[in-house]
Amino acid sequence: MFDLLSGVVLLALAATAPTPPVVPVSTDPPSSAASQPALDFKSAEQQVKAALAGVNLALTRRDLGSTIRYLERGLLAARSAAPLELSTLTVVDGIPEDLGMYRASPGGQVPGETMRLYVEVRNFGVRESGGSYEIALNTDAYFYYEDGEFFAGKKNIGEHRFSATTRHDVTFMVVELQLRGLPPQPYQIELVVTDAISGKVGKARVPFVITK
Repeated sequence: MFDLLSGVVLLALAATAPTPPVVPVSTDPPSSAASQPALDFKSAEQQVKAALAGVNLALTRRDLGSTIRYLERGLLAARSAAPLELSTLTVVDGIPEDLGMYRASPGGQVPGETMRLYVEVRNFGVRESGGSYEIALNTDAYFYYEDGEFFAGKKNIGEHRFSATTRHDVTFMVVELQLRGLPPQPYQIELVVTDAISGKVGKARVPFVITK
């Protein structure tokens, strides 16, 4: 019998999170109709257009410093309405050092009971307070056979939360899972990340292979 012993999200730019209490593995697949907030495209569109007008004005004045600031303002507005994006989901060896600094496991191989995943997240909400910028992301994990058939899942395997004095437009998570009872063969894992600040939900899936 497959048993997901525990899961933890190792935080980027923060201390390692404590391992959460073990929760029974669910046999319910992720909802295909996950609740998503209504993204305010119209407001974002207006803000982006205003920023682009500022870019054009700054360029006529050959003011590249202001050009950059207007571009950043437009990107901020676009990200606020864009869907939560998960990218570069990869099975890794060891713990990544920093953003983009990881060693991929050849062929997504997992030689033991510990599997680590690296994933980058974009377009998340940011809560500003007292000169700091807070990020809060929650993660679920779902397992599938090689052909895509769901067989197990676990909600709330970990939380990625930190505050910084500099706004981050991209962050990364290292998800560590302790697995037991999976026969050696190919599988797929799907991460579903919920942004606790904006309410956005994003997902990504990657194949992996239990080798022994």
